[in-house]
Amino acid sequence: MKKLAVLAMLLATTGFSLFGQSKTKVYLEVISNDSKTVDYTLGVYPGSYAYYQPDGIDPYSTLTLRVVNSGTETLHWNDRSKIFILLKNGTLFCNYLTAASDGEKACSFTIYNGGSHDQTLCFSTKFDVSDIEKVWLYDGTHDQVFALVYDEYESK
Repeated sequence: MKKLAVLAMLLATTGFSLFGQSKTKVYLEVISNDSKTVDYTLGVYPGSYAYYQPDGIDPYSTLTLRVVNSGTETLHWNDRSKIFILLKNGTLFCNYLTAASDGEKACSFTIYNGGSHDQTLCFSTKFDVSDIEKVWLYDGTHDQVFALVYDEYESK
């Protein structure tokens, strides 16, 4: 129930919609401590999937990660955090570190209390989002793994 309330807050505070879909799909997790100094929600949106084959570099896939910081402390996300995806055929992979130092493809960023950030996750694997079995966040700073829960909600 708490995750549904946080998802509603995430949607209300960010106004995030993807391509006018009637149902938006998300892999969601809320991470917090008892004192709420750490309290953030992250969502990985399969509806944002894109595959690119640019000239001169290897092809890659992307998904959008949205992080909303409701904690009393500033959230410092760094390149040691990875999103892992397990496909139904058993293939496991994670996003790779980009060369970007700012913007949506940067793997390190800061979110102040009440703020949010969208990160474009880049993967060297081409996949179909309907083949996703599970999604995890690996927090390399604290050496913890969090399972993201799949949900769908009505888009406005």
